[in-house]
Amino acid sequence: MRERYSENAAGDFYVEKNCCTLCDVPMVLAPGLFSYAMKSDGTPDHCYVSKQPATDCELKAMIKTIQCAEFNCIRYQGSNQQLLDHLDSIGHSAICDRK
Repeated sequence: MRERYSENAAGDFYVEKNCCTLCDVPMVLAPGLFSYAMKSDGTPDHCYVSKQPATDCELKAMIKTIQCAEFNCIRYQGSNQQLLDHLDSIGHSAICDRK
C-alpha cells in the first residue's frame, strides 16, 4: 500500500509521500486541486491534493494531470469502476491502488 502525503485532502485522489518532484504539472493543469507544502524558507517542498475533484471539469483536470505527470505520484484509491476502467483504457491503471 502506498503512503499518502500527510497534507492531502481526504478522498480518493492523493499524492504519494516522498514522490513529488516539484514538476509543476499539477499547478499548471489543475491549480485549484493541488497546492504545495512549503519549507520554512518559503520554497516548495511537496505537492498534494488540496481539493478533491467535485465536478466533471475538475475530474477531467485531475485525469489530465495524471496523464502528464512524470511519475505515478498522483494516485487513485477509490472504487468507482467506471473511473478505474477509464484510467485503465488510457494506460494509467498503475496509479490505482484498488483494481
